[in-house]
Amino acid sequence: MKTPTRHSLWLAYAATTLCLLTLSAALTAVMHAPPAEAAGEQNEKPPAAETDPAVEGEPTTPAQNASELLRDPFWPVGWQPPRKEAKKPKPKKKITQDQWVAARKQFKIQGFSKQRGGGQSLAVVDGNIVQAGERLTTNFRGRRFVFVVRRIDADTETLELRPLEVK
Repeated sequence: MKTPTRHSLWLAYAATTLCLLTLSAALTAVMHAPPAEAAGEQNEKPPAAETDPAVEGEPTTPAQNASELLRDPFWPVGWQPPRKEAKKPKPKKKITQDQWVAARKQFKIQGFSKQRGGGQSLAVVDGNIVQAGERLTTNFRGRRFVFVVRRIDADTETLELRPLEVK
C-alpha cells in the first residue's frame, strides 16, 4: 500500500472543506426560509410588502438608498444630519449708468503705445497690454463688470470701453 503524498492529502482536505461549506450554506438557507403557509390560509399582504416600503406606499428613490448607503457608521442609529436648505438667489438689481461709470474708473491706465509704421495702438491697463476687441473685467461693489475695448488711440491717448455684462 502506498503512503499518501502531501498533494493528495491537500486535495482530500480541500474537497472535504468544500462539501462542508456547501452543506452549511444549504442548511442556513433552509433555516432562514419563511415558514410554509397552512393549506387554505391566505396571507393578507404578499411577502414583498413586508420588506419593500414602496409597496406600503412609501416611495423610495435611488437618492434615498444612496444616502442610506453613504451614512456615517459612527452616527447613532436612526440619526440623520440636518438637511441643508438651498440658498435662494438674491434678486439682481438693475445696473445703473452711474455704476458702470464708477466701475470704469476702477481701471488704471498706465500708458499707450503705437506699433511702428502707423500700426495698431495698444494700451497698458492695470499692468496688462490690451488691444481693441479684448475684454477687461473689474470687481466693483461685489459684482464683476465686464467691458470690451472698443477703440484705442495712442495719438490722443484715448481708450474707449463698451459695457458688456455684469456677473
